[in-house]
Amino acid sequence: MGWNPPFEKFRHPQSLRMRLTLLVTALAVLVLLTTSALINERAIDLIEQNPRQQLISASHTLSTTMTVWLESHVSALQNLLSLPDITSMNPQRQRPLLRNFADAYPYVYLVSTTNLTGMNVARNDEETPKDYSDRYWFLRARSGMPLVFESLIGRTIGRPALIVSMPIRRPGGKIVGVGMFATDLAQLTAQVHAAKLGQTGFAYLVDQEDRVI
Repeated sequence: MGWNPPFEKFRHPQSLRMRLTLLVTALAVLVLLTTSALINERAIDLIEQNPRQQLISASHTLSTTMTVWLESHVSALQNLLSLPDITSMNPQRQRPLLRNFADAYPYVYLVSTTNLTGMNVARNDEETPKDYSDRYWFLRARSGMPLVFESLIGRTIGRPALIVSMPIRRPGGKIVGVGMFATDLAQLTAQVHAAKLGQTGFAYLVDQEDRVI
């Protein structure tokens, strides 16, 4: 029987080095793939998070700006409609006040009052009285809703407009008519500085009926 030297495997050091090299390479590739996957996942999270943050920020800004705009104008309309000359429902007494309101807010193209049938009593402009009996803003305010918004195509300008209306009440609380103002939506956009997101995104508002303002 011949003699075999111990530790036969050490007879091929190049084969061992090759195996070690392949093992190290495989581990390196595994680490690289794992790291790349984690980086890619994190990058996707950041990409998705950035537009989300922009949307939240734009929504907050637009909401705050619009709230301030509405509160100031709603308060002005409320004060106007509480004046005795307005509650009198006398067109000669109402008209100067309606014109003063429109002069104070040049982007408001119409300020008017209607009786309980929906017909104009007085307007700030020189247009003939119009029948608004079918308008949502008139019907809801006449029914007692304290504040109504409606986006529509204005009969006076033929373009998209925002209408704000309220009931006209006598001191005892009786509803005797409806008061309103209208602003061109293009003017409103300029007033509230409507927000944009990137090159193509934008923020928008809806009214209580989920219609785009």
